[in-house]
Amino acid sequence: MKVKIRKPDGEYIITNALIDSGSTNSFCTKALVKQLGVKTYSVPLKLKTLESVVNTRSTEVISKLVVAGIHVDQEIELTNVYALDHLQIDQENMPTVEEVKKWHHLDDIPLPAYDSIELVIGQDCPDAVVPLEVRHHSTARIAPYAVRTRLGWMISGPFSTESSLLSTATVNYVSRIEEKVCLLDDRKHPSVCDKRALDIMNSDAAITPDDNYEIEIALAQVH
Repeated sequence: MKVKIRKPDGEYIITNALIDSGSTNSFCTKALVKQLGVKTYSVPLKLKTLESVVNTRSTEVISKLVVAGIHVDQEIELTNVYALDHLQIDQENMPTVEEVKKWHHLDDIPLPAYDSIELVIGQDCPDAVVPLEVRHHSTARIAPYAVRTRLGWMISGPFSTESSLLSTATVNYVSRIEEKVCLLDDRKHPSVCDKRALDIMNSDAAITPDDNYEIEIALAQVH
């Protein structure tokens, strides 16, 4: 879908976005960050997909993005948007205007032309993901459907009525694994006197004739 993003100077730029409920976080391209002119900060990030985990790397984060639909005035805040070099989204799976027009229950759904996806909105922004209206086929079980969100309409589902095995499958699931950095060790460690007392007790422990343990008690010196 097409969305508009507010720049720091109050102006808007229009870009292509994908609402992905399989993503735990929101992501954008570094090219979009440069176009917006927003400030970022670096954090360690590890990405997890269905079959692998990408090694930890330093990633730029936008603390807040303000997004709105093209034909909707209501704005939505995205927090902690991670900037990546590019988003691995297969555009071959995205519907064309011609494919949508073949389905009468979708023929009035606006589908603007697009080239590449610059923003992925994930589960961390439910205000943008929650469905407000669902348009589905009245009889066909294998058919695309449309969902209206606060940012506009998005279309999902198969556009072919034939059920067949494919040699290529696309899954957009991605998860962020938080890297926790320990900056301070607040555990209590034994003092020098504690260690000395333990050494005395360990070295002087003895068994008495009546099979009891006898340990010399280390007393602190009072000055």
